[in-house]
Amino acid sequence: MSRNSVLSSTLEQCPYNVFLSFQKCLDNSDNWKLFVKSLTILGKELSSLEIDQLDIESRKIGGSPAKYIWFKLQSWLTTTQELITVLRHCQLLDPLLVLVGPEPLEIITHPGSDEEDRFVDHGAKVILTCEAKGLPLPSYQWFHNNQALPKENGTQLCLDNINCDDTGAYYCQVSHTHPDSTEYKLFSHYVNLTVKPPIPRITSQPNELHALHSGRSLMLRIYCVPPPEEVQINWYHNGQLLTGEHSSVLFLENISSQQEGHYLCELSNESGSVFSKDMNVIVVPPPSTLRSHDADDAGDRRASCKMALLIANYTYDNMQNLKTPCK
Repeated sequence: MSRNSVLSSTLEQCPYNVFLSFQKCLDNSDNWKLFVKSLTILGKELSSLEIDQLDIESRKIGGSPAKYIWFKLQSWLTTTQELITVLRHCQLLDPLLVLVGPEPLEIITHPGSDEEDRFVDHGAKVILTCEAKGLPLPSYQWFHNNQALPKENGTQLCLDNINCDDTGAYYCQVSHTHPDSTEYKLFSHYVNLTVKPPIPRITSQPNELHALHSGRSLMLRIYCVPPPEEVQINWYHNGQLLTGEHSSVLFLENISSQQEGHYLCELSNESGSVFSKDMNVIVVPPPSTLRSHDADDAGDRRASCKMALLIANYTYDNMQNLKTPCK
């Protein structure tokens, strides 16, 4: 008998070992309930009374709800192909394997194109999908840089709040084992993820105003995340780039009026850039210079009187003897 004729034949023509496998599977762990619910894909269903009777039968010692279901399927003239459809839908593999035998493993959805390079933002969410078909049903194991990821055994790999440690190659291993204990494995395409670093963030910076005497020194320091060695740093004076100043610390030594003005620090990487607040540096003459100028201006002038400032109320409710002095 050809395969097509077997599939179109009714269950009365099925080999006895198919029924035995069907019975053993459905009578185990209430699988019969799952099968009954899946009959709707054939447009069939059992009545509430029949389901109650099956439930009672399943509680009896040696009871077999599968036997009643089998005879019911025969009364509906159910074909072998229809039985296979329902068994696939509810994933009852043992009778399915008896009917169709092992089916080759095949990956039908890969995580990406072969050796795909994918760039993602720091903190983003990445979902990789791998789906396969075959009998027995495939099992899945995800890998990162050739290391198996614990508990990642589904068709999807979800990477939440991704960071630079998640950079690397990802792929999925798909496998199944035939009844003769032969194991078959397939590997999905690789996806190479590159996680871009976060845009730099300034965590601390100098005050916005610095006034100091000429000849003194000033240090302007920026603290940031990521650390300074992982970002590009530029300093600006009055809008002009300071050549060779790429450290997180800017030293202004023996300061003069030429160094007076506004300073900015720019932090950047491949993800973006950020500027510090404006830092205004004011240079004043040294104290000795100020004193000599004051002395020259003062000359031989002498004080001719003393003055005082008095602030008071005009009148007082409780102390009548106190009042604001009059001219």
